Amino acid sequence: MTHGMINCQPATRWEDASPTGNGVVGALVYGGVANEQVVLNHDDLWFRSEPQAVPDISGHLPDVRALLARGRWREAGSFLAEKLSEAGYSHQVDPCHPACALKVVSETAAPFRDYRREVDFATGEVCVRWREAGVERRRQLFVSRADDVVVLRISSQDGAPLTCRVTLVPHDREADIGWGSGKGRVITPVPASAR
Repeated sequence: MTHGMINCQPATRWEDASPTGNGVVGALVYGGVANEQVVLNHDDLWFRSEPQAVPDISGHLPDVRALLARGRWREAGSFLAEKLSEAGYSHQVDPCHPACALKVVSETAAPFRDYRREVDFATGEVCVRWREAGVERRRQLFVSRADDVVVLRISSQDGAPLTCRVTLVPHDREADIGWGSGKGRVITPVPASAR
């Protein structure tokens, strides 16, 4: 791996999971050894809030320009945000809603050692590897740009068969992984034939 992010333990929160995606389909890899969870998302899934009209605060433009002319960039940004807030505007980003979770439950032969979870920023591949009874096991996941599919490869250094159960389960929006507020409505993809 040339450029990326390395973790030495599985994630317990979504904020610590390893991200990958292709701009449309996204995945968060937690990296559990016996119990893996990969949260999947699609660009068309999110909680939509009611659009809010942006108030006219153009009367404050001379003040913002004066701050910018003096090189006070942060203060100008804060000033603008303050004036919008005073006018009753609160900007918030509509949160994504995960589509589902890919669960991989694996049989293990012994306690694991030498754990490593990494994201290669050049390829987008997430690799989880560990040693079990002296043999390296590996799970590699990436999201194809060409085909909009998530690819998961599970392998063992010695080529021995691996036993695991793979399931795709709907994501529980009330789960404690911090996605969304539960407010609003879920936007689902519109099939191309209906567009």
